Amino acid sequence: MFVSIRTKLILMTSTVVIVTSVALLLISINEHTRLYKKNFSSDAQALATNLSNDLIEYFNQEPIDDFGISTELLKLDTESHMKYALVLDNQHKVIQQFINPSLHSEKLISELNRTLELVINRNFTQLNTDLTETEMLVTTPIGDKNYSVGYLILSFNYHSRLKNSQSIFLAKLLPLALLAVVVIILISQWVQNSTIKPLINLTELIFNVKKSKNYDLRIKESGNDEVHVLSVNINQMLATISEQKTEAEKQTKALLEQQKKLIQLANYDPLTGLPNRKLFMEILSSYLRTAQNDNKKLAVLFLDIDDFKTVNDSLGHAAGDELLVEVTTRLKDLLKLEKLIARIGGDEFSIVCFNEDKARNNVLDICSRIIQELNRPMHIKGWELQITVSIGIAYNTPKNISMLEILSNADTAMYRAKSSGRSQSIAYLSKMQVEQDRRLQIASAISKGLQNNEFSMLYQPKVCAEKGVVGLEALIRWNSKSLGFISPAEFIPIAEQSGKIHEITLWVINQGFQQINSLYNDYQKHIKVSFNLSTFDILKPDFIQHIRQAISEHQVSPKLVEFEITESAYMENFEIAQGFMLNIQAMGCAIALDDFGTGYSSLSYLTQVQANTLKIDQQFIKNLFKSENDRLVVESIISLGQKLNLEICAEGVETKQQYEFLKNLGCDLIQGYYFSKPVKYNDLAETLLKIDHLLKCLATEQKLKNRASNLF
Repeated sequence: MFVSIRTKLILMTSTVVIVTSVALLLISINEHTRLYKKNFSSDAQALATNLSNDLIEYFNQEPIDDFGISTELLKLDTESHMKYALVLDNQHKVIQQFINPSLHSEKLISELNRTLELVINRNFTQLNTDLTETEMLVTTPIGDKNYSVGYLILSFNYHSRLKNSQSIFLAKLLPLALLAVVVIILISQWVQNSTIKPLINLTELIFNVKKSKNYDLRIKESGNDEVHVLSVNINQMLATISEQKTEAEKQTKALLEQQKKLIQLANYDPLTGLPNRKLFMEILSSYLRTAQNDNKKLAVLFLDIDDFKTVNDSLGHAAGDELLVEVTTRLKDLLKLEKLIARIGGDEFSIVCFNEDKARNNVLDICSRIIQELNRPMHIKGWELQITVSIGIAYNTPKNISMLEILSNADTAMYRAKSSGRSQSIAYLSKMQVEQDRRLQIASAISKGLQNNEFSMLYQPKVCAEKGVVGLEALIRWNSKSLGFISPAEFIPIAEQSGKIHEITLWVINQGFQQINSLYNDYQKHIKVSFNLSTFDILKPDFIQHIRQAISEHQVSPKLVEFEITESAYMENFEIAQGFMLNIQAMGCAIALDDFGTGYSSLSYLTQVQANTLKIDQQFIKNLFKSENDRLVVESIISLGQKLNLEICAEGVETKQQYEFLKNLGCDLIQGYYFSKPVKYNDLAETLLKIDHLLKCLATEQKLKNRASNLF
């Protein structure tokens, strides 16, 4: 139970005042009693002395004058407090006595007789005063104390007189005492209130703060005592709490806003504002459950912009972003609000048509309108662009189809639309599942194939006209026990999509590194081996460490190792690729930029690329004598590479004409079927001999031509 300090102090003060007052009252009564006794005793002794002196003359007569003594005793009638008087001779015999008529009683006679018994054997040589329970006795000798003639005993009604005196004393004292107590209590309460008031105010302040949660409340600061110091400290504490509360509210608001942004980032595409893949799949899952429960129709559309990469490559990513925003705006304007539109990839959008009447016809009409709307010219970064889109359609049939199945079906249909000529929509058919199943079979068989050594290595020579074979490109092949031979053009994209390409790359590096050292022992020459890397490899943070470990484990000279990266993979991840290449070159390995000319081909980028070799894409070599533009591109690449001190390698060389043209332009390395197709390691000896023989024949032929030209 709560009891305030003020109540405790009032109770304590009142108790102290009352106890002190009672003690003082008792002391006063005792002092009054002592003084009264002293005064009464003095008066009684004086009366006894005077009366004994008056009685001497009566004792000097012969015989003793009893009448005179009696007359003297009668004078005691005026003494109201006198009970009785006794006059004794020197033999302690009673000569005369006096009893106060107003107090005469048997009790008084008993007291008188008891007094006679007490004094009859006593020798009174001087004045004595005795105080008993009922009376005060004063005994004095008559005459000289040494020659007394008799004794006088006086009994006074002391206790009765004392009580009367005390009553009068208390009657006068108690009102004053009570008044003093009240005044003291009131004064103490006033002092306490004036002292405790600041503490009470502090208590009320704390209570109000607790109740209202308002930390801006303050207490008035006054005085110069400990309470003032406490008030100042509490005000400072409240000010600090208020500031911290304000700061906490700001931080909470900031955290809520940040949380809102994080939710937005987690669920919406930051560029277009559309739901992202995560949110799209959550909503689609809910739509599918509703459609299954209510027997409703639902269609999922996968939309992909055709040749979007060309826009990025030619106009830059900013133009590509602007194009995506324009596509989003047109889709929103075209479709109803209840249609779910999401951006699920770089240039891929997905649309859900829910509860459409005559669903299939409506969905086909929607797709037709989307294709037409997006085919209208767009003005992007000062350029007028006209794009096409391919759309795959999948329906929620059978009724129990899962979310992943319907998404996979729409994706399969979209790829069929692209492979069938683009700018069209195709609905998923069950026969497409065969293709999809094969892709899934290949994806699931990759890891098992690596474990069972189903993969093998082939090497295609890189030929220098003067030195012969100076390099090999390591190529992988797969002869699956369950699926048969699978082309790299088929399983490499699937491995990239399924996230298993990195396993393949590590396998190729380990296999290739085991055979690099054997090349010198077998052929007495140092041959550099090139390994292809994918975008996913250079994005792996720990891939550099894997390469270091492989070089150390197989004790390979880094100078005999080259890594080939496509130009597009390099440019699309430029900053990461730059760091990766710097680490590769720091180890002593070489870098080749593969498929050069098909990507950005930007001079500003090329001056920053950390590459040692440029590999001209084979599509330019294939059309070398069919397209003037392609030939000019090849000449420009070789000239540019020479000026930048880069090694130039042409791949896909299949004819003597192509070889001689490239050789005359100063191309450093030739790779292609003209010299050799990719061969197994065990067939390299024969292949190298054939290439050396071919080079000698070509050299001899060239000498004969030179001689013939000199003759003419």
